[in-house]
Amino acid sequence: MQKLSAATGRQIGHRLLEGRIYCSLLYISLQSKFVCGSPAAHTAVDAALKGMHFYRHLQAEDGHWAGDYGGPLFLLPGLLITCHVARIPLAEAWKREMVRYLRSVQLPDGGWGLHIEDKSTVFGTALSYTSLRILGVDPDDPDMVRARDNLHSKGGAAGIPSWGKFWLAILNVYSWEGMNTLLPEMWLFPAWMPAHPSTLWCHCRQVYLPMSYCYAVRLSAEEDPLVLSLRQELYVQDYATINWPAQRNNVAACDMYTPHSTLLTAAYMVLNVYEAHHSSALRKRAVKELYEHIQADDRFTKCISIGPISKTINMLVRWYVDGPSSSIFQEHVSRIPDYLCMRNTDGGFATYETKRGGRLLELLNPSEVFGDIMIDYTYKHGTPVSSKNTYYKCALAFVTREVRAEVQRACQFLLDRQMPNGGWGEDFESCEQRLYIQSSDAQIHNTCWALLESAFLHFVICAPKKQI
Repeated sequence: MQKLSAATGRQIGHRLLEGRIYCSLLYISLQSKFVCGSPAAHTAVDAALKGMHFYRHLQAEDGHWAGDYGGPLFLLPGLLITCHVARIPLAEAWKREMVRYLRSVQLPDGGWGLHIEDKSTVFGTALSYTSLRILGVDPDDPDMVRARDNLHSKGGAAGIPSWGKFWLAILNVYSWEGMNTLLPEMWLFPAWMPAHPSTLWCHCRQVYLPMSYCYAVRLSAEEDPLVLSLRQELYVQDYATINWPAQRNNVAACDMYTPHSTLLTAAYMVLNVYEAHHSSALRKRAVKELYEHIQADDRFTKCISIGPISKTINMLVRWYVDGPSSSIFQEHVSRIPDYLCMRNTDGGFATYETKRGGRLLELLNPSEVFGDIMIDYTYKHGTPVSSKNTYYKCALAFVTREVRAEVQRACQFLLDRQMPNGGWGEDFESCEQRLYIQSSDAQIHNTCWALLESAFLHFVICAPKKQI
């Protein structure tokens, strides 16, 4: 088998050492911060034992290690709206911490964005404001006044993107008539159709599944003082005078990331007419089909689903259908604390599952605030996920006794992006810009993935011929 140059192997070995030094220094700083009085390690065994001791301090009570998923700001509102609708009590300590967190990430202009690094948007501001109101914060609170001023300056919640329209409709502070149809009957399509839900990316599929059920039955909260008050707080005009059908395609400019394609716009024109005159028999069949899929999702995942959005909507549906005292709904409630590798045909790896549908399905993306969500994609470089994918691709090349040009490119990619302190880092803007953007500082997770890749590449390059 043809090998890469020995010089490249030595260079990778040197960079591996630099990366290990960076990780060691960071690890020592963490040890001194979280494990007081920890002696220095002088052997690999001592270092491994210290690592085990360190991670014991991070382990949760039930034995798992939790990861921070706090950057996105559109997850917590769904949980809180569901809890309000289904009257699920939350511990006061949790509620206080939620309020503290939302205040801590409020932007200087009074708003919130899609995530904590974003600019203020209607989506982020309306949902975070609503979350704080559900948590009991008074509308005259100075932070709430600032948030409301920001929201009104953007035209109010009428211009919230479709996922926000959905959640506000669930809370009964937005009309279902202000949404483009979710076409529940789509789940009755033959499996061979290109637009069948089975061709969609798993997250997209599992979110729109319970969303479609809620839309089909027009599931909404009962009117209460909070609902009546929010109807006036969120909008710049009187709630009773809003022309809801005119809001279906009303999305604030600051929120628009993925405009509707011409195909989707035309489809909505036709399907919204169908929605006004839909077949009751077909709708009933679709609702039954949707509910059976939701039941299956709960059964397979033990009421945790694939992600936090589908989990909370599934929980809402089970409350609506099975009742608040049902065992399945209670199991959903018990999983709220938990709330808080397949290969593609092109040889690469996606994030959750193999790519099922074609790229043209993105023309039907109705979310407005997300891009490339309709199908999963192969990710080849840059992020921690794609670093793992590169590692597996290299492993496969080793197993099949082939070292392709892509291995050489992978080596060079890593070498070119190692930072002066020995680590690696990537900015979140890579996700939006869809190209690698170096961060200003090295990051432990990027460095760890890069070290895993580098270690394997070093082995492939430098291993004796008989091993390969």
